Amino acid sequence: HADRGAGTQGGRRYMTHVSPLRVFVSYSHSDETEFLTLRRFLTGLGLDVLCDQQIAVGRPFTDAIKGLIAAALGVIVASIGMDVEITRVQSGNMLGLIPGSDPELKDEVVIYTAHHDHLGIGKPNEEGDAIYNGAFDNATGVAQVMAIAKALKALPEAPRRSILINLVGAEEQGLLGSEYYAANPTFAPGKIAANLNYDGGNIWGHTHDVTYIGLGKSTIDEIATLIAGEQGRVVKADQFADKGYFYRSDQFSFAKIGVPAMYLDTGTDFVDRPAGWGREQQNHYTEVNYHQPSDEYDPSWNFDGMVQDAVLGYWTGLTIANADEMPAWNPGDEFEAARLAALLAERAAVYANADHELDTTGIGPDEAAAMLAAGAVEAAQDGEEMAT
Repeated sequence: HADRGAGTQGGRRYMTHVSPLRVFVSYSHSDETEFLTLRRFLTGLGLDVLCDQQIAVGRPFTDAIKGLIAAALGVIVASIGMDVEITRVQSGNMLGLIPGSDPELKDEVVIYTAHHDHLGIGKPNEEGDAIYNGAFDNATGVAQVMAIAKALKALPEAPRRSILINLVGAEEQGLLGSEYYAANPTFAPGKIAANLNYDGGNIWGHTHDVTYIGLGKSTIDEIATLIAGEQGRVVKADQFADKGYFYRSDQFSFAKIGVPAMYLDTGTDFVDRPAGWGREQQNHYTEVNYHQPSDEYDPSWNFDGMVQDAVLGYWTGLTIANADEMPAWNPGDEFEAARLAALLAERAAVYANADHELDTTGIGPDEAAAMLAAGAVEAAQDGEEMAT
């Protein structure tokens, strides 16, 4: 059960969500002084202010407190209730490792991911089909990653860095498999060079372009753009940006722990097809087959574009695995602080068992502050355990 409201006060717009345990206030403001006044008011009601937009409640709300908030913010409060059913199922992540060949770099890793799950048995459609196959989403992505793994394994010499193939579970339930791996990684976050994720392959043919979800965020851009150019293709940013795909697939779990990540997706400019045809095909899939029993293999599928995208991911990951330096988030990116913290934690781990001060060469004051803000102090204190 929750209470929600919206209103305007003093020319400012407020959105509130009040529950028995928590109230969220999203406040559109340009005057910091005015917002501080609002925060003091909420604190005076017995609320513990955690940050600018989230206020946690130290005790259950009374009707009186809710009334005060509604009056202060000029909102109309409405009640919403719903029944929630929790279903527990068991799944797992399937990992395969190709150890690196460089004694100095084999403890670092490039991780390829694709989620192997779908929705299983569910509500039947009009034809009575209750099997949610997930052929496009995401058997195609699994096929691409497995093909890349086979090619990497066949190299005469393994890449300098290790390669981890990670087919994660429970993506459809909220990225749970990749989230679990990120919380319990087999390589420390500061040792993970990059994550390359596949979620839905190109089943419509050759393209002049490729969609790189995450373009503009890290130095992986340079590598992917160069290799796509060798294919005669151009790299484009998310062509359905309104859907927020970067935050809806498994690379997001890795980005949150600081790992530079890319998600290769289907382009829209198809060879020998009219303009707009590719976008029409993808929209049709989303409207008709997405998360439906009808997401099943069709003999009309054309895998040429899927091969193109797998080759691009193969060479991008191999280049990262053999490079002297790991990729980095671009300065100011939302995940940069987490990366800097992970790298500092690795330095702390290296020096934890030695009689040395922490090496901060190349780390400026702003970067150090970002690291500390992301929890590097705690990581450094645990450095000895991490090193073990």
